[in-house]
Amino acid sequence: VSQRLWAMPNERAQRRDPIDVEGVLSARPIAYPFTRDMCCVVTDAGGALVLMSAERARDLPGGDRAVYILGSGEGTESVIVSQMDDLESFGPFRRGAKEAFETAGVTHDDIDHVMFYDAFAHLPLYMLEDTGFVGKGESAAFYKEGH
Repeated sequence: VSQRLWAMPNERAQRRDPIDVEGVLSARPIAYPFTRDMCCVVTDAGGALVLMSAERARDLPGGDRAVYILGSGEGTESVIVSQMDDLESFGPFRRGAKEAFETAGVTHDDIDHVMFYDAFAHLPLYMLEDTGFVGKGESAAFYKEGH
């Protein structure tokens, strides 16, 4: 429901009709425990990230708008929810965030804005908790408060 509220003002969003928690939970199941609006919208799209040295970026038109990468992290685990090591936490988020913070040399207090890809309803909950932006069990209330 929070994801939809954020999508509604975006004219490029595929789903912009209002929904409520009761409707989402009572909808026809797709794959337990997920109902239709808990699942990622099927799309055909692509994206690219072009990386280069800071020196090269400065030479390009718009180089003064370059975004500098301070650190990165990565983790993998089964993409099948039922095969996750822990159904209440996603290891790749924990490991990737730890590595990213360490390689960047920053802490949560240094972060002003964070964006997560929220393909399925449970992922933003895991992301906030597993990356340490909220405590264990606090993510649902964080979203419910409108964050």
